[in-house]
Amino acid sequence: MRSMDGRPKRICTFLANLKLARCISGASRVVPLSVRHMSSFRKVTRFTSCGHVEGMADAAPATVDREARKKAEKEAKALKAAEKAARQAQRAAAQEQKGAEVIGPSVTLIDWEGHDFGNLFIQSHAVPAREWTEVSALEPALKGQTVWVRARMATSRKQGKSLCFMQLRNSMCTVQAVVYAKEGDLVGFAAAIPRESVVDIYGEITVPDAPVESCTQRGVELQVKRLFVVSRAMGELPLQLEDASRNDDELSASDAAAGAVRVNQDVRLNNRVIDLRTPANQVAPDHPAS
Repeated sequence: MRSMDGRPKRICTFLANLKLARCISGASRVVPLSVRHMSSFRKVTRFTSCGHVEGMADAAPATVDREARKKAEKEAKALKAAEKAARQAQRAAAQEQKGAEVIGPSVTLIDWEGHDFGNLFIQSHAVPAREWTEVSALEPALKGQTVWVRARMATSRKQGKSLCFMQLRNSMCTVQAVVYAKEGDLVGFAAAIPRESVVDIYGEITVPDAPVESCTQRGVELQVKRLFVVSRAMGELPLQLEDASRNDDELSASDAAAGAVRVNQDVRLNNRVIDLRTPANQVAPDHPAS
């Protein structure tokens, strides 16, 4: 049986009931439905005593899954960004606290002799009478002698309030320097120096009881008496030298799980001044050009 407009009577009845239910439930507008939309309904609409509609058409499962997946991905990205920001803030706070421990006095070539440590500002208004010794020349035969050494501070570790170990690097050679002081701020100043800073050290050459396996100059140590920072590096470098020195073939799955970082080529090129300090780049100029 058909109505006056040509549609089946049961469809007209359904549409009338649907419009009535929308009005009763307080809907702001009535959404008309066409005949082709009826196939998406899974069960016949019925009205409760309160006038609400039950059994409306369910959303397509594919659409629901896609929206849920997008929402989960968005939440995961937001969580990852928040964790990254928290780590950066934590590192910045730790570095700021470390640098604020002992900043040290600012000295020049005119008044540096009156200080045991500090930040040395070099100008051409004075020429100090200092003789330099290369790190590669530090040998057990020089035991007991005091020397001036200019090098980069590769690493440092503080043990207690009166002891700090530093690894000095000049080209491919490294030596261990020991800072020991029961009084004063020399140890705190040494521990707060950022990596890759250029330092001037005046110390006595000693022979340790056991070889220092982590340095090329295994048979000697440098007992620091005076320490000056010539060029202070950034507190947070864009890449670490040990990460840039690691070969991609050496980066195994276990190293990656332990937190080892792979330095990409674009990072190396953007920070070429640091990448040139790696052992591979230090020995490259020694080879004849092909």
